[in-house]
Amino acid sequence: MFNIKNKNQPIYLESISLAGIKCFGPKQTIKFSENGKPKMWTMILGDNGTGKSTILKSIAWALSRNKQDYKFINDNEFIRNFRTTGIVALEAIGFKDLHEANKYFGRLDKPHIIIYSPNIKDTNIPIFGYGSYRRLGTKGLSNGEFPFQFASLFDESTELINAEDWLLKADYEDAKSKQNNRKIDRVKSILLRILREEVSDIRIEKGDFGYGVEFKTRYGWVNIKNLSTGYKSLITWMVDLANWLNIYYPNSENPLKEQAVVLIDEIDLHLHVSLQRELVSFLRETFPKIQFIVTAHSPLVVQGSEDENIIVLEKESDHVVIKSNSLNVKNWRVDQILTSDLFGLESSRSKMTETKMQRRYDLLKKDSLNEAEQNEMEDLEVFINKVPLKDDPKLDEASQIIQDAANALKELKKINND
Repeated sequence: MFNIKNKNQPIYLESISLAGIKCFGPKQTIKFSENGKPKMWTMILGDNGTGKSTILKSIAWALSRNKQDYKFINDNEFIRNFRTTGIVALEAIGFKDLHEANKYFGRLDKPHIIIYSPNIKDTNIPIFGYGSYRRLGTKGLSNGEFPFQFASLFDESTELINAEDWLLKADYEDAKSKQNNRKIDRVKSILLRILREEVSDIRIEKGDFGYGVEFKTRYGWVNIKNLSTGYKSLITWMVDLANWLNIYYPNSENPLKEQAVVLIDEIDLHLHVSLQRELVSFLRETFPKIQFIVTAHSPLVVQGSEDENIIVLEKESDHVVIKSNSLNVKNWRVDQILTSDLFGLESSRSKMTETKMQRRYDLLKKDSLNEAEQNEMEDLEVFINKVPLKDDPKLDEASQIIQDAANALKELKKINND
């Protein structure tokens, strides 16, 4: 499957250009590098229907190199509904010798897609992709067959690896080899770190139907199928990735530290806000040589970034425009990120609250109020006084105490004057 001639030469993506691909009309380009060096993290943001998933699929398609892969992608209708001839131009960095330009790969159906890979000819980058439906595999691994390495990007019914079966097999192989460098311990370690809020231990236990993997939660030991959807999804794609890295780097002391490109659609899906916030830094530390290209909807994922390459997709007339964003939002509040150009919300407050605040503002601009408007104004004042205005709820509480004290003092003065 993989045939990179020099695995010691790191290979990363430099850019991708799209034209005539679904919602992308005129040529649009995304840079995955800066000053000749790869950006290890690219986050793609945008409304639903702006082509975030299409970008990931286009990358995967451009790096497919066999008829079986082509057939799988075509059968799942990726090249349907193109505007005319779809073009994907993919560039990579890290090669000692660049290949000649204008070589294309792809099927010439109508409509068809042409893949220009000027410097990736005859070379497969170790690339793995995960769609938003990251299903836990149910099939055993005894036959040594594994799913297509980015099948779930194109087919939501695709199952990833059977994580429990992989852990059991890894434990058996590690015990058989009698080596200290146990791959199951490496994978268990990363799972326990990212799931520490809920899972405190992982064990292999013999039950009525043979050996199984159990996770210790605050409610007791459970199998993987009984974990929450978010945890189950996270375990599934991380074990799947560990599997691919072990296949590709069988002689590495730690395959998790090796180079690859990983595509993840909706990386924040099903995860609690606390996990969303720390996920990027965790993955950056766990897989330091992997170039991640992901889509997201959560401002918390963006807030947890450092020097990520942030791309925003925007609808413009009958096509989508790709915009690179230079904002450094690492120290921003979530509400500031939401109301920035990254997400484009007018306000982080609810629509009802905004409507009431605007109505109060409109009444304040009037020279005089009639009786109905005066009563309305009083109701609005009561409502807005309860709206949190500070970043810290404790500050709002302190403000309310001060306000209550001031009102009490005002009443006391009124009584004394009477």
